[in-house]
Amino acid sequence: MGGDAAAKVLLQIEVASLKKEGKEITPKAENALLNKIKGRYDTQTSPYYAAARLWVDAIIDPY
Repeated sequence: MGGDAAAKVLLQIEVASLKKEGKEITPKAENALLNKIKGRYDTQTSPYYAAARLWVDAIIDPY
């Protein structure tokens, strides 16, 4: 799953959770939340991020 699709799924879950708590989310706030989720997702899918946490054994240099 790509970053955009994953971020949208996570956004739907977050919005549903907020609505369940009785909070109303504006389109502007929803867009800001989507951008925050996308940024976090893109950062955490970096091979360097994974290697820094010892989730992978090695990174192959593509050059």
